[in-house]
Amino acid sequence: LSLNCSLTLLFIFGVEVLQFRLNLQESSGTGILLLINKICFITYSLVGPLAVMLCCDSAINESRNIVKICYTLEQNETYTVEEKQELKSIIDQFTSDPPKFTAAGFFEINRSN
Repeated sequence: LSLNCSLTLLFIFGVEVLQFRLNLQESSGTGILLLINKICFITYSLVGPLAVMLCCDSAINESRNIVKICYTLEQNETYTVEEKQELKSIIDQFTSDPPKFTAAGFFEINRSN
């Protein structure tokens, strides 16, 4: 799923969980409803961070793919010198300073390693 679609689904699920919790508080629900409420809340709490982690990992993987594509295009003989220099510049940028995502600066989010 794309990031936009994932965040939309997460938002809709969150609204449903909140509505369920409000309805449960109004009806002073039974034990099974409380259990369902807690399961929904825990699931919602885990889905958000997981979606963010997967999006970060996807961005890192795409940056690696860009470098591979640029190397392939650089080997093509039909490009001008200026175009090859631009490709080399992109390669240098992505290899010298690849994108990194951290959790509040404590550790790097990297599902690949």
